[in-house]
Amino acid sequence: VYLGGEDDSSVHIRLVVKNNGTVNQSRPATVVGVQNGREVFRQTQLVSAPIGRSARHRFRSFKPSATGDITWTITVANDSPQGDHATAVTHVGRWSEE
Repeated sequence: VYLGGEDDSSVHIRLVVKNNGTVNQSRPATVVGVQNGREVFRQTQLVSAPIGRSARHRFRSFKPSATGDITWTITVANDSPQGDHATAVTHVGRWSEE
């Protein structure tokens, strides 16, 4: 992702969940983005997938306004006290024509 110019450099957040359990029930999933030591994004929505299958879910897009890596953490509440977690990193830099 590069910022600058007329480019819409939005981060599109998509989550793929797989239901390895025996219950077909929606669960809350929370996505948090932290950039330069501060939270810049947070959204929670219900996600689900049929038993034994996967499903894709979209969260709202985010347009960074600063450079620096964004660390994304997603937590899906499930029957485990810790829930399921995943992380990803988006590198945000400035583009210049030199």
